[in-house]
Amino acid sequence: MLKNLITLFFVLVFSGSASAYDLSRKVGIGAIANYAIPVFGHDLNSVGGADFGYGALIRYHRDPFFGVELDLSRSEFSDTNIYFNNINLLGFWRFGGGNNFTPVVGFGLGVTTIKYWVPQNAKLSLLGRAGVDYAISKSFTLAALAEYQYVSNFLGKMSSPAQVITPQIALSYYLDIQ
Repeated sequence: MLKNLITLFFVLVFSGSASAYDLSRKVGIGAIANYAIPVFGHDLNSVGGADFGYGALIRYHRDPFFGVELDLSRSEFSDTNIYFNNINLLGFWRFGGGNNFTPVVGFGLGVTTIKYWVPQNAKLSLLGRAGVDYAISKSFTLAALAEYQYVSNFLGKMSSPAQVITPQIALSYYLDIQ
């Protein structure tokens, strides 16, 4: 299944027209629905499982291909009261896509606080993202994304770094600021 999704992503990236639908100098505000899945053996895996979360975002598109996003999100985990509060800043690149579909990749940094986990101080997160944007209209986009989050020991010690894969759906409304 994962192999098929990765293949589909690369087919979308390297096929289609040479430019994405243009969101240059537009600001988008939106809502995120996510599903946080703890992976790779962190202690969190033994006490909690995958669960739904939510968030909000603001994006600025500098040109048709590059933009930045600031998002605030909450990643929850089942069978426990532990959750992540995230503040993330990402740069993202949009690739040529067919019609209203545009493949997207992004990388960024964040600050994560883990509630009800010792220690509870803020931690540095590294992020990677891949997915696709779909233009519903000139003002609305719907994105299907998968994000990898590495919560490090850098700003606060933990027994081991936490790693989470988070599939997400984001709906954004765009404003012209030209």
